Amino acid sequence: MDPHESPTLAAGDLSEREVSKASATYRAVLPAAVLPELPSRASLFSRLLTAGKTGGLAIIGQMLFAGSHFISNILLARWLAPEKYGAFALAYSCFLLVVMLYCACIYEPLIVYGSGRYLTRFKIYLKLLLSGNVIILMVLALAMIAIAVVLRLFYPVDVSRAFLMLAVVAPFILTTWLGRAGFYAQLKPGKAALGGAIYCGTVLGCLFILYITNHLSPPTAFLAMGIAGLLANLFFRGELRRGAHDGPASLTLGIVMRDHWNYGRWAMASAIVAWFPDNIYYTLLSTRAGLEGVAGLRALINLVSPLIQTLTALAGVLIPTLVRHLTEGGTKRLTKAVNMLLAVLLPCSILYVGTVWMYRTTLIGLLYAGKYMQYSSTPVFVIASLPICVTATMVLGAGLRALEKPEYVFCSYIAGTLSAGAIGIPLALHAGVAGAAIGLLVSNVVTAVAMTWSLHHATVVRS
Repeated sequence: MDPHESPTLAAGDLSEREVSKASATYRAVLPAAVLPELPSRASLFSRLLTAGKTGGLAIIGQMLFAGSHFISNILLARWLAPEKYGAFALAYSCFLLVVMLYCACIYEPLIVYGSGRYLTRFKIYLKLLLSGNVIILMVLALAMIAIAVVLRLFYPVDVSRAFLMLAVVAPFILTTWLGRAGFYAQLKPGKAALGGAIYCGTVLGCLFILYITNHLSPPTAFLAMGIAGLLANLFFRGELRRGAHDGPASLTLGIVMRDHWNYGRWAMASAIVAWFPDNIYYTLLSTRAGLEGVAGLRALINLVSPLIQTLTALAGVLIPTLVRHLTEGGTKRLTKAVNMLLAVLLPCSILYVGTVWMYRTTLIGLLYAGKYMQYSSTPVFVIASLPICVTATMVLGAGLRALEKPEYVFCSYIAGTLSAGAIGIPLALHAGVAGAAIGLLVSNVVTAVAMTWSLHHATVVRS
């Protein structure tokens, strides 16, 4: 077996009982229109009702987390001066790399392994994973403190102070991803939705209190996220242990960490190269246009953030679903499901683009109280087009991960990163926010094209 491939989801590695149980649980993830030809004894109405409830709760849970950050960004853009909001956006863009690395080694493998090989031993698997999680969080927190010191050498003090606060609260924010993945792996999205409600309510409540007491700043905004993460994790920790499968305890921390490393090393490499083309522009704009330019780009991204975060949320549900398609029907069924998903989701993204462009002036005025209106022409149109590429990348990337080909995902993001270096960075340095917006779109187009070829190649080779 290729050492870069995860052995977890090979049908031969699962007992017949495990495969049957996993297949039964996957059946309710998405509506029948998206998952064709699924045998079931239940009536069509019952299947649609169950699928709608499960899929809807999954998206609601993810959107509560993502929506809390979206609303927080809007409120901070309204309530803070542009340079303060720029400091928040720059610190958060650096933190996103940490989030992506953590998700690569914990969140993504947990969804794949928790719904596959370790489905019938989930309780002991989760216990061991929580132990390894403590080690990973300590390493990340120490690395972030070092980064905060470095940031102080190159950026205004507000940036380093904000990132230092992030280093303190990062363990609480990051662990919410572990909790959510645990519920998605067990197809219990309602619990994740409840945790999301706790997180969202706490974040927004804390921000409002900070605002009315005149204590709102980039560091205190991140403190609010940390408090919300702590409360959500207390809920997750108790609920995850209830009702989990408790099969044979023939697992060790070494085995679990090895499996996560075998899968996660390519995912982590992909995270690094995926972060670069989407976030390097914040760093560049801070040198050319100051923190106000950073704030302007972030304000534009906020306009498409709801759809992008919805697509990201959907990816966590699609991966185990496509794994089941592959197990039951091979690459032909997986390809059919991927094509159908693209046919459904791409028109929705195009409609979103048109809506944002048509009402751009109203949206900017309403969301930001008249700030950032200078970017309401070409930059808005370019940024509004991003969800089309993100839709394709999300669906195609889920297909490649289901095929256990994270190295193909990595190579696709490499292509996007190279295009950012060759085209995007010069444009950003020359044209500021407008150039950065064009650079973002170019790198996302290149990544989507590379993933299209990669998925085609992977399915041909496997078949």
